[in-house]
Amino acid sequence: MAIQGDFQVGGWRVYPQRNRLQNDSAEVRLEPKVMQVLVELSTSAGQVLSKEALIQSIWPGVYVSEASLTRCISGLRHALNDDPHSPHVIETINKQGYRLMLPVVFNLTAPVVDAAAESEKTDFVPGAAVASPSPEEERGGVSLRTRATRWAGLAFAILLGIMLSVFLGGRFHHPSGYTNFRIIPFTSYQGWAHSPTFSPDGNQIAFIWNGGGAGDNPNLYVKLIGSEPPLRITFTPGAKFSPAWSPDGRWIAFISQSNKDSGIFLVPVIGGEEREIYRLHGAIDWDTPGLSWSPDGHRIIFPDAKTQESAASLYALSLDTHEAEQLTHPDNSWDGDLLPAYSPDGTKIAFVRGADAATRNVYVMDSDGRNPRQLTFHQRQKFGLTWTSDSKSIVFSCDEGGTAALWRVSIESGAPERLPFGTDNAREPAFSPTGDRLAYTQGASAWNMLRVDLQNPEASPTVISSSMAQDSAPKWSPDSKLIAYQSVRSGAQEIWVSEKDGQRPIRLTSFDGPLTGSPHWSPDGQQIAFDSRVDDRSHIFVMSSDGRNKRTLTSGPFNDIIPNWSRDARWIYFGSKRNGCWQAWKVSTSSGEIVQVTRDGGFVAAESYDGRWVYYTKYALPGLWRQPVNGGNEELVLSGPPVNYWGSWCFTKDGIYFADKDNSGWSIRFLADGTRKPVEAMRLQKQPPMFSSLSVSGDKRWLLISDETSSSINIQVVSGLR
Repeated sequence: MAIQGDFQVGGWRVYPQRNRLQNDSAEVRLEPKVMQVLVELSTSAGQVLSKEALIQSIWPGVYVSEASLTRCISGLRHALNDDPHSPHVIETINKQGYRLMLPVVFNLTAPVVDAAAESEKTDFVPGAAVASPSPEEERGGVSLRTRATRWAGLAFAILLGIMLSVFLGGRFHHPSGYTNFRIIPFTSYQGWAHSPTFSPDGNQIAFIWNGGGAGDNPNLYVKLIGSEPPLRITFTPGAKFSPAWSPDGRWIAFISQSNKDSGIFLVPVIGGEEREIYRLHGAIDWDTPGLSWSPDGHRIIFPDAKTQESAASLYALSLDTHEAEQLTHPDNSWDGDLLPAYSPDGTKIAFVRGADAATRNVYVMDSDGRNPRQLTFHQRQKFGLTWTSDSKSIVFSCDEGGTAALWRVSIESGAPERLPFGTDNAREPAFSPTGDRLAYTQGASAWNMLRVDLQNPEASPTVISSSMAQDSAPKWSPDSKLIAYQSVRSGAQEIWVSEKDGQRPIRLTSFDGPLTGSPHWSPDGQQIAFDSRVDDRSHIFVMSSDGRNKRTLTSGPFNDIIPNWSRDARWIYFGSKRNGCWQAWKVSTSSGEIVQVTRDGGFVAAESYDGRWVYYTKYALPGLWRQPVNGGNEELVLSGPPVNYWGSWCFTKDGIYFADKDNSGWSIRFLADGTRKPVEAMRLQKQPPMFSSLSVSGDKRWLLISDETSSSINIQVVSGLR
């Protein structure tokens, strides 16, 4: 039986969509994977579930070791105060699996006040201090009172569970109306298979895959549902993404992007000549563009930007004249409008709009671009959208609750509802024109923080932290005893601190918003600067190194991100589009005065150790620049790091470490002060994750870097939706 909605385990109310547990006296937040394990155990309460079955359910199509499952079980036991040697919640069956010992009650309808959530609802005032959570809240622990009250309601829960089970017969009707669906894998390949789009008859899917002999270059494939192998359609250089099937079934449109430019192409469904029909002006990320044919087949809608840094707008390309008409005009300080999709009846266009990737919402407008309306107010990341076949609702992927999942919203009324399928890392939904099938992508990644011995670069890096949630952007404290980093392990990205070996992690922030990250220590180690999207824009914050005394330094309708302290701690540098394009700025830590630093583009900025220079990367260009601290002409210092690796560099007192790529692969390189030619410090085994960062300890012995291990991304198909 699949669990839908909230339910109860023993004395705990379980909120799967929010990754939370609550009883009369405490609330606990779980990592998304830990919550999934609890849900799976609850579906078979009292029965033994094998480790293999749990791993297959939690990480479908992805190889993980038993250690990942063991960590999730340990997290559950910690949250529920369960002793593995004398368990009352989860029993370990030797060489078999696990059994949930508590009774489970489904179909709860009585409202429960979320006391913790209510207490966290405060008006956000720029410049005001933000209260820190109590030590007990930070530990996510369970009080002694909780232990005493848990058993008080156990007998009643058992009786209520028996009564409901008899009365309801184990059935539950999900509000979405989807009850008799079936989920089957469409692909099960190594590599990334993504961006599914259905043929007009709903029997084939075109998609992008970077395997099948195509090397690392993503290409377009077509496969009949229920058959193998796929047919490769494109063979030219350049990454392919965002395929869209023509209404007459003869053509597939897609975007092809090279190092120099990108454009919209057409290719016959059976393969053949790839013909460019429009040259794009701006660089749009592969996972956010969206191409959509009008139902009459005469237009293709797509996002484009006038420059590399301007906001993305939606355009309608006439296939008769090959001229594009601009339909939307978002604020230029925003990321803009992305992921457009025509409604099946051709009267509406759905799309996402936001100030940046973390705060996008779903909108709908008339097909001529008029009357745009906001439909969602999640202020969260969105990972694709599609229309239902009746043109009345939109299904989209959103990370509300800590993991990407599928939601549906009516274009007329009603709040979004989470769907009973696509509940874990589900992205890029696509409905078939017939409305009875839906495809989406699903994958899993393990995020590691690696410590590299710079005195012995041939030695294997040491994994000091590993999580199925994203742990990234690690930074050494000035005394090299602590590490600050950003992590999604609590269900939302927050700032964490651990000891130098990764042990004893402590969460310092509890904003529970879209993204809080980019930690950076003050020179004396007493404070940490970071960015957070408490409202729909990102602002720069400062707090004590123990997580207290939080205050904002910037405000307004701008995105201010990735702070770095000046050497005298009087200023904090950051990137912002305050004047319409990305530049480096700095804010006074005492007066709040804000000063523009760069004039010709800037993004991640930091002062040199002697305080004479400001070094910085640029948003859409590779390389590292510098200019005098008090202003002056800029000069290019390095050709690396590459584009999208803006933070993959750091100072030591003797020079600069940075990530770079050449014909032989990726490496960490070092530019010594007073020299012009960098040398290789160590060779990387694979490409590091984008937007990663580097940090070197004060004694120049250890380097920290993030690592993402992704086995695959594959496509699932849900059938029986009618």
